[in-house]
Amino acid sequence: EILLVDGRRFVKCVAASMDASPIHPNFQVVALANRPGYPFLGNDFFREMGDCFACHAIQNPDEESEVAMLQSYAPDVSLELLHL
Repeated sequence: EILLVDGRRFVKCVAASMDASPIHPNFQVVALANRPGYPFLGNDFFREMGDCFACHAIQNPDEESEVAMLQSYAPDVSLELLHL
């Protein structure tokens, strides 16, 4: 179940009723968030959303992988600039 700030409620299709809208079976959320703790000191995403969604932590790429990815998007940018 997802309760929005404006009072609307979304539930699994099998539990939909007159006062709740069904969630599509293929519904997905992709959210980017910083990990909790220093230096970000933001909200703990898993604590806030972990009961509603399957949360997956993905590590940042190493520098070599990041440069390779950037080169694929911008092949004309110099390596010197990409390493800044």
